[in-house]
Amino acid sequence: MFVIAISLMVVLGLAALVAVFVAFPHQGKDIPRADWLTGAMHRSSDRVIEYLEGPLDSRRPTGRD
Repeated sequence: MFVIAISLMVVLGLAALVAVFVAFPHQGKDIPRADWLTGAMHRSSDRVIEYLEGPLDSRRPTGRD
């Protein structure tokens, strides 16, 4: 029973982080009363975008326009 309760708390915490990420930094807004969390979320957002797009010089042309 204790393991289930801890697991649910972890899942709720992750869900809260995702909700905060979608509600604020993804839209370019600051999180009220949590400047440290705003900075962390902006840095993670930048890293995700950089990871998905990849470095510009590593893209190879496909020959198709």
